Amino acid sequence: SVAGVLLAENPVYVEAATTRVPSALEQVNNRRVATVLVQRLKEAYLELFEYTQLEINDDLTRGVYREAMTSILEEFRAKRMVYDFKVVCDDSNNSPRVIDMGIVQVHVYCKLTSTPGRMTVVSMGPEVLS
Repeated sequence: SVAGVLLAENPVYVEAATTRVPSALEQVNNRRVATVLVQRLKEAYLELFEYTQLEINDDLTRGVYREAMTSILEEFRAKRMVYDFKVVCDDSNNSPRVIDMGIVQVHVYCKLTSTPGRMTVVSMGPEVLS
């Protein structure tokens, strides 16, 4: 298998819970934005993987992945769908074992504007490292 994309079913709480209960409409909108975001990131990852699967997993290759994911997230920020994000693709998540498997592991952390107190976590790479 080439790659899998994991989307955390429930967003991870990173700030104190607000006193206001989110409405069902906000939850639907949040899920829609997250789904569109994951689709775009997955398409970019798979396209990059197709061209870089024979490349060495080094800082230069990981920089290409970081820049591609960052540009997509900047588009979402410009459309006010995301207000903060972080792309991790370095030695911390690309261990020698992952590098030997011939893949590039990318972790994306983003805060959607519809749920300011929560973070959506997207992990791209192998689904399970056994």
